[in-house]
Amino acid sequence: MPIRIQPSHGLAVLVMACAKGQAAPGDPSRFDPVARYDEVANFAGSGLKLRQLSAKGVKEDGTVDLEEERYSTGVEYHFAKSISPPADAPPVGAGGSATWHQRVLVLLSKAGDVGEETDQHGSRRVVSKGMRRVEPEPDSGPPPPDLPAPKCGFAELWKQAREAGAPAGAVANIDYMNDRYAFRVSDVGFTLEFDIDCALF
Repeated sequence: MPIRIQPSHGLAVLVMACAKGQAAPGDPSRFDPVARYDEVANFAGSGLKLRQLSAKGVKEDGTVDLEEERYSTGVEYHFAKSISPPADAPPVGAGGSATWHQRVLVLLSKAGDVGEETDQHGSRRVVSKGMRRVEPEPDSGPPPPDLPAPKCGFAELWKQAREAGAPAGAVANIDYMNDRYAFRVSDVGFTLEFDIDCALF
């Protein structure tokens, strides 16, 4: 589909970009990253393990408004799995690795957002339908440690954050990785960490 790009010299040009993915599950203005996890994992593909979940612009009810126009929002799920070495990989002893893994990202954003993807065929512009899958080239080495499916609803984390002094009406960035949840409200420097069972550190 054609999209209009505004270069730095000020002249708008039309370029071609392909639509990618599918609509975000549920109401995109109230997307719940934890409640919708199973649907996202199914979309990512089989055999994958979660490595990281990052949500930007999480409201007190635990949802993200993917249609928000005033500020940036979005959700990223990072998955990976062990794979056999690619056919063109050098052997061990000549710069090669005995272990390889494949990363898969699922990105949720406003439908119509334009991004860029790079793979073995080169770079191209893509237009998200709301949820799109990105599969970079394989990486050498073992995959990062996997995580269990998230079980701490972001509304519950927000409730504890409010009790700890988080400002009302704010939005937070929440990262689930390294067996913990990192909760941050930008602009005021408010940060908390929760363990995998939702308890405040």
